[in-house]
Amino acid sequence: MPLRLFANPGGQHAAIIGDRLELAAGQAAEPGRGVMVYPEPTTTPIRDWELGIAERAMIAAFLEDNPESQAGGAQSVPAQVPTTAYAYGYLLSADRTDTVSGAAGVKVCLHDAGSGGTSNDPLRMGDEPVCTHTIDSGFYGMAVPTTDPDGDGTADIVARFSLTDEVATVVNSALDGPATNNIEGRLVSLGATTVPPTSSFRYALAAHADAHRAHEYFAAAGLEVPHTQITDGPPPAAYFLGTDTIRVQLNQNLPSPGVIFHEYAHHAMFSAYPADAFPGLNCIGHTIDGPVEPPECVWTEGWATFAGALIADNPSSPHIDFERRIVLDSAREFISAAVPGANREVNAIAAMWDLYDGRDDGEGVDNVSAASREIMGVIFSEAEGGGIVPIRTIHEFRDAWHDRGLLGFDSLLAHNAIAPVVGALSSLTVSTQNSDGTLKPAASEKHVRTGDKIVIALSLEQPSSPCAPKITFADGFSFMSRVKDRTDWSHTRTISDSIPEGHARFTIVACETSDVASFSEHGITNGENAVIDNTPPAPPLARFASPTEILLDFGEDLSPASLSQSTFSVTPPSGEPATITPSLATGNTVRLLLPAGATDGDEYTIATPQTVTDLAGNPYAAGDVMVTLDVDDDPPTFSATRHGNSRVTALCGVINCGILLTFSEPVRASPEDMLALEDWTFTPAPASQGAPSPPRTPEYISRVVDRDRVVIGTDATSSAGTIEYSPTATRPIVDADENPLPATSVQVGALPSLSFTARTHPDGVLVSLAWPASGKTNPTEWLVGGFPATSILGFFSEPLTDSSSSDATFVGRQLMILTHSLPTSAARPLVEYVKPDGPGANSLSYSLGGTLPSSSYLA
Repeated sequence: MPLRLFANPGGQHAAIIGDRLELAAGQAAEPGRGVMVYPEPTTTPIRDWELGIAERAMIAAFLEDNPESQAGGAQSVPAQVPTTAYAYGYLLSADRTDTVSGAAGVKVCLHDAGSGGTSNDPLRMGDEPVCTHTIDSGFYGMAVPTTDPDGDGTADIVARFSLTDEVATVVNSALDGPATNNIEGRLVSLGATTVPPTSSFRYALAAHADAHRAHEYFAAAGLEVPHTQITDGPPPAAYFLGTDTIRVQLNQNLPSPGVIFHEYAHHAMFSAYPADAFPGLNCIGHTIDGPVEPPECVWTEGWATFAGALIADNPSSPHIDFERRIVLDSAREFISAAVPGANREVNAIAAMWDLYDGRDDGEGVDNVSAASREIMGVIFSEAEGGGIVPIRTIHEFRDAWHDRGLLGFDSLLAHNAIAPVVGALSSLTVSTQNSDGTLKPAASEKHVRTGDKIVIALSLEQPSSPCAPKITFADGFSFMSRVKDRTDWSHTRTISDSIPEGHARFTIVACETSDVASFSEHGITNGENAVIDNTPPAPPLARFASPTEILLDFGEDLSPASLSQSTFSVTPPSGEPATITPSLATGNTVRLLLPAGATDGDEYTIATPQTVTDLAGNPYAAGDVMVTLDVDDDPPTFSATRHGNSRVTALCGVINCGILLTFSEPVRASPEDMLALEDWTFTPAPASQGAPSPPRTPEYISRVVDRDRVVIGTDATSSAGTIEYSPTATRPIVDADENPLPATSVQVGALPSLSFTARTHPDGVLVSLAWPASGKTNPTEWLVGGFPATSILGFFSEPLTDSSSSDATFVGRQLMILTHSLPTSAARPLVEYVKPDGPGANSLSYSLGGTLPSSSYLA
């Protein structure tokens, strides 16, 4: 084919792309064309027991659809030669963990080996070429004509594997199987072809699979991304505007998935935006944590890395943990608010991740949660006249975010050291009023509910000209009122049902011109922000502090003024209610002193009047509660589950790897109401082959949640494992009756199952368990090529069983040899473990408890 030259608009880079060049003996390549050299693949026969259910179904469907007779009705009539045969095989390749498995999604075409091989067009069945794509197991199968195109007397065929489909094409990627197959019957096995581990085709296959994963992510987000080409080239990786081409090095090693995801994100953006969205943009030489110019490069490169993290479901790169904005490489400096970050990609990435990852108690300002589709909807929003409105900088994204009535991004920019504004702020304060405009009492001055008012006062160092500042809440925008000159402004907002609960969130833009000052609630200079609360107090947790004292914990601070005007009705078992004047034990706890002492087992009913309100003025309306004086001798217990952002639990950062402890009853630490870190240890479940990680002390313990739950944060890369509590005498955890929590060890999350791999061995099949295992197993529980193993040997071929029916006992064993009755010519048999069930059944498990399930592996 003719050469095609691809270059970015600036003409800085070009890549020459063409079909793979086939050369006859002694022929030289044309000037300017290169030849990619691939190691020869290995091909092994396919045994019947290696065919899976789907593969057998495909072969059976061909035979059912093509019932051609292979013999005549009498001996004198020669056998009829079928006009079609079914050629099938496997393509296998090693993944990034060097585990060999089926290569899915690879195009396979069959050629006639004797008439030029793969240099000619594929064979044809009617008008269609004999081509297909491999399924998940790497299997392929297709009908092929039995005619002899080259006339040499045999219909010999060769398979060519290439990487091209509607999503992506890896240019110059083709791998040919051996041309040694003659069509002699209805079924033609082309064997199992294994891609050499150092082959560029293996690297191209990984890049093609990564492009598919990225394509599927954007499709799920509602964006249709067109076809792209992936070509080999020297580092660094690049995407060429206007050519739909990703360049990545494929001829030396496996490309990182993050690299492909990053470049594919460029492809998604640039192919969706108008061609003139980034005229002359050239980001060559940009770095993730250094100053980058122009701002378009900070945004487009930061976006591409952020999108790559979304696709991978993991915000970490080899150098930066975007979730915490910490540089992991000790040779680099920590990124903090002291370092201006508007021209640093990593800060833009961190701000976008904070927008996506949900509210985070570990980062006080990260109180924004946006779904990926919501973010994509802003970045790829459609204009009224059609087409996509391009976002060119992170500040344009902020503006588009605000235009949709969405708030909170200014605070995330500031949190990640990106100056969200150009302008100077003198002061910003928030005060509150009752619905009638009167001032709130001191105890409730920062708490409001629907109908109440909040007053925003803004003072600028420079006048806002020519227009009044615009302030936006979740329910709409207004222009602030001038107090004096054009420097002091004020706005009073009545709280509506459309404004969400929590801290008041707003954005102020000083003027409707470009490069103007913009502020948010996180820029408050004096005092605290207002809290919006429309939720009435919950039913209190009642307990006896003594036979004559009941404590009611409402879980939130109550209005002292409302409490002073209220009385509680307490009904003892005798049925005669008593009216009791309450007092505040703490901000959220009410003390009731009984006129007569209760006895063990007495049950009291407590009625809280509606005159009791929280600080925002929401009246109590939850009804009566009951409490029983119970001399409790049972200690509390706890269970443990994963806690944090569910989108990244598979590989979470420090903040996300939390463990939620749920106690069987409300507890507290005595004498101080704080839990001691040193009383807890966490042992992570092993994440890969090898010894489990050692126990470690948690990094933090959160405040009590709902009075009976706490969150423990670890520095592990997974929140699955074992949490252990070893109490100290200085600060025990006790329930309301001072019963201490005993030493306890519980499992968190699902531990990884024990797995195995297998390979052929002179004495049979060598089985390698992922971790040293203990327990019992039996040769009859293992199938080799569909037949029970005859015995189990150790790594040095020492017998581990007395007979084919006796058990082998393992104590920390990782390797064993299964002997079998298959012929020595059997290649790559399927090894299966069938886990027995029932009481007392054999089982193999590793140190943290994960067991070996029923599973199989192709040796």
